[in-house]
Amino acid sequence: NYYMANDCFLKEDQLFKQAHKIRDIPLIMVNGRYDMICPPITAYRLHRKLPKSKLIIAERSGHWMGEKNIEKAMLEAMRDFE
Repeated sequence: NYYMANDCFLKEDQLFKQAHKIRDIPLIMVNGRYDMICPPITAYRLHRKLPKSKLIIAERSGHWMGEKNIEKAMLEAMRDFE
């Protein structure tokens, strides 16, 4: 798609280089273990740069939000923010 064809409109390592801008914001990242679009290692690297972040890896899941384990992880993340 257009977004991916344009490298998500990000420069090389921009996400990691600018992570400090959101380091004080609590956030939860949900990533599928077998996500080929957003590999878990990327989420892990970002999580390591953000001290107020929580990373949830949904087992037996890819990128699609409708997968059972992704849905469970998203619900867990929302409950954490209640």
